[in-house]
Amino acid sequence: MDSANNDPEQVICYCSGSTRQQLQELINQGVDNLDRLSRITGACSGCGGCEYEITQLLAEKIQS
Repeated sequence: MDSANNDPEQVICYCSGSTRQQLQELINQGVDNLDRLSRITGACSGCGGCEYEITQLLAEKIQS
């Protein structure tokens, strides 16, 4: 997945159905690590295929 794609409706985690917008909103509210995002949304608790993309979203917030 390409983190340059900023479509808010893009599904980042297919196992939990978590979209970019859902994850970004939580990050903007202060959720600052993968473990917390996973516990809240279920993202990255299945196959793990979304871990890279979610890590990138977290890193973008830290850099801004």
